[in-house]
Amino acid sequence: MFHPNTPVPGPEIHIATAIREARQSWRVFDDLLDLLPRHRHRMVHDCRAAFLEGDVFTKRLRQDLESLLDDLASNLERETEWRIATVEVGAIGDEPLFDDRLVRSRTDRGLALAKVLDRLSGPAEKILHAHALIDAQQVFDRLQPT
Repeated sequence: MFHPNTPVPGPEIHIATAIREARQSWRVFDDLLDLLPRHRHRMVHDCRAAFLEGDVFTKRLRQDLESLLDDLASNLERETEWRIATVEVGAIGDEPLFDDRLVRSRTDRGLALAKVLDRLSGPAEKILHAHALIDAQQVFDRLQPT
């Protein structure tokens, strides 16, 4: 049962998890170099170095990571084509029943982007979550009476 005087664990556990996942997933940035425009390569190299060193709690990395995830999502959307396909869903007697379905198809580049985005989103989510916890803890500490 929760007791009001029981200390609530701080963001330390989330921070440690984020650092561990970052150090384990730095290789995903090597795959990004082939998929993103050349003007994004510097950002990718900076993120890769931060992940490799476990230095993931800087304001610049947070901004770079958010920008990189947005770029990946927008590039993935451009490489995705949506169309309506008619498929046979059954039959009544000898008459087939058809239904329209929304079908997604991706280019080879789109499939590669989706794979990289999937591999990057887990560690990135943990890092951004830990950033939010740190920010919340700082606000909480400022509001506490001295």
